[in-house]
Amino acid sequence: MKQLQQLQDALVSLRLSEASKELPALLAKAEKEQVSYLSFLQTLVDHEREKRDEKNMEKRLKLASFPCITPLVITATQMYHLCHCFYQRVTRNLPLIDNLITT
Repeated sequence: MKQLQQLQDALVSLRLSEASKELPALLAKAEKEQVSYLSFLQTLVDHEREKRDEKNMEKRLKLASFPCITPLVITATQMYHLCHCFYQRVTRNLPLIDNLITT
């Protein structure tokens, strides 16, 4: 138990806090499934990377100050009409757009 705490402290000092938090669960899983050292380390590093990516995304969205976050859901027909309207406004400067949409 002391060794586990020392390892968690070392991970935190290396700024791998998410790996430190998940270490006991990942160790138990690795022992149960008898995975290799390389596989265990890959799982630990992947977990840290995923958590960092999530935190970075949350931070960027917060800094962007968007009024709300909604996914863009658009049908093929709606996309066709949007592109067709754009094509009409451009007045024949982009002749390939209409051909790409209709084919």
